[in-house]
Formats: sequence, C-alpha cells, structure tokens
Amino acid sequence: SNKLNNIIYYGQLNKLNYELIINVVSELSDFNFIFVGNYNKTKKVKLRNLNFIDYLDHQNLMYLLKHSQLLWCPFNKNNLSFAMTPIKFIEALSFGIPVLSTHINYMDLLTKELIVFKDNYLEHIDFIKNFQKFENIEKKSRRIEAVKDRTWDVIIKKYINFIKK
Repeated sequence: SNKLNNIIYYGQLNKLNYELIINVVSELSDFNFIFVGNYNKTKKVKLRNLNFIDYLDHQNLMYLLKHSQLLWCPFNKNNLSFAMTPIKFIEALSFGIPVLSTHINYMDLLTKELIVFKDNYLEHIDFIKNFQKFENIEKKSRRIEAVKDRTWDVIIKKYINFIKK
C-alpha cells in the first residue's frame, strides 16, 4: 500500500456505519484504511485494503494518527451520534490532520469549520480521492493553531493556576 494514503479511524467500532464503510473502502483500493478499536465486538468486514487493529496504547495510537493522512469517522446516525464531541477530532487537528465525518451534532465553534461533514457515500469517495490535492502547510497550521490550547498540559496548567489564585 502507498504509505501516503493511510486513512485512520479509532474508537468504538460499533458506532460506525458499515454500509458506508463497505461502499467507500471497496471503491478506493489505492487507500489503506486502518480501524483501531474493539474489533471482537463488531461486524466482521473483509476487504483487502481494510485493516483492523484490536488495541493500541495511546502513545502508539497517536503515532499512527500523526503518520496518517486523514481521520475518517463514518459514524452511524442515531441518538448517540447526535450528541457527540469526539476528542479524536481535536487529536487529529493537533497534528494538522484533516477530518472527514458523517454529520453529527458537533457544536464546537472553534473547530467546526475545520472538519468536513458529509453523509452520502459518493461524497465520501470523492473527498477521500481528492483531499490531498488541496492540502497545504497553511491548512495544516490552521488546524494545529485552532486546538493548541486544548492539550491536557495546557488545560492542567490553567486549572493549577486557577487553584493557586
């Protein structure tokens, strides 16, 4: 597989839309899809370019994310996805990685315009095929800048300073 075509998802695999996944992954054989999560509890999908990893510790997971080209979140539409604020969005943005997701009720105004939301599988295919043509340092920097104050280090420092007052 082309090492510059790694598309990652990590987290609860039972939250995903497998019809969408099959439609998209089967059309994009030049891309390597890596799903990290509770594989034992999920629908078994066998596609040549779809790889499941049952578990990675956080450090290795962040390494894999940092070396991926896209975070893809093909969430199922349900009451759970209606009210989600996935930390994985912030983690991907912190590395400058673009994010493609199905529509969820995502209310984070500081990062919302940095995330691409699409529902139709053809739109997902089109985006994944073409997003790298439009990537540049400025976009990457804008993503990193938008979440630089969201790291645990920064949050804890603010909390400690607040307590010391």
